[in-house]
Amino acid sequence: MTMLNGVMPVLVSPMHEDGSPDREGYARLLDYLFENPLAGLWVLGSGSENFTMPHAHRVEATKIIAEHMQGRTTLIVGCSDPVMSEVYRFFDETAHLPIQGYHLLPTDRKMSTSMSVDYWSAMADRSPLPLWLYSNPARALEPTVEAVTELSQHPNIAGMKIGGYDLTQMTGIAMLNSESFQVLGAGGGNHLAYLALGVQCCTMSTASSFPKQHSEVHTLWQEGQIAEAREKAFALIRIIKQFPPRRNTETSAEEKAVLELLGICKRWVHPPFEPLSDDAMAQLRQVLGENGILPN
Repeated sequence: MTMLNGVMPVLVSPMHEDGSPDREGYARLLDYLFENPLAGLWVLGSGSENFTMPHAHRVEATKIIAEHMQGRTTLIVGCSDPVMSEVYRFFDETAHLPIQGYHLLPTDRKMSTSMSVDYWSAMADRSPLPLWLYSNPARALEPTVEAVTELSQHPNIAGMKIGGYDLTQMTGIAMLNSESFQVLGAGGGNHLAYLALGVQCCTMSTASSFPKQHSEVHTLWQEGQIAEAREKAFALIRIIKQFPPRRNTETSAEEKAVLELLGICKRWVHPPFEPLSDDAMAQLRQVLGENGILPN
């Protein structure tokens, strides 16, 4: 894979009220996103609600996205499942699609360093496409820098997306960034921090709702306009802080609510997540109107 550079949205998953993938919603969302210069898409991540999605829905969503994009961007697709044979089944059912890699988040937080190396190595051996390591310490395993250093030598491991807010951990893994092992940043709130560490591609779920704003931050930074990038990033953080209080463990409900107000897809999420109520939608509409994102 070529080195990724820019913003990579963690793609939210448009769905009907019964949870089935919304093909038309996906098409509108993908067209909306790629009005902007993006590095690719991080598909079926935590912000995509992949951990609450049945296997058949994950395969169907992958097909919808890949068929719509037709190789026009880099698609890195989540294959995580607590059952290893189900990961292999996902490989077998999607590897023929125009996607460029898989990302994998181990779900056993008790894994030792040696066990995590063995697990990811076994998955990379079996994967028909380059595998990306994925760390989200709020949800699953956070590997040690030593484990990542060893895994970075595997010929079928392309890189790693770092999650979390531990700057020491972020820095240690960012230092492994190379042409053969690319490190990706995670989280809109950390965008500037990762850029300062030399990370060239950052993923964030809020880029599903605000691709233009995140892309502008990234471009300004890379052009050396640091103060302007900082102010634009802070402005977006201030808007998001005005959103209704989050009820779920990810922000997918809020992001899809923004997209519903933009006429792109509906607000539905998978249980046990809850969509925004009508009152919360009214509050969100007011915030977006006051900040020029929606007409007042």
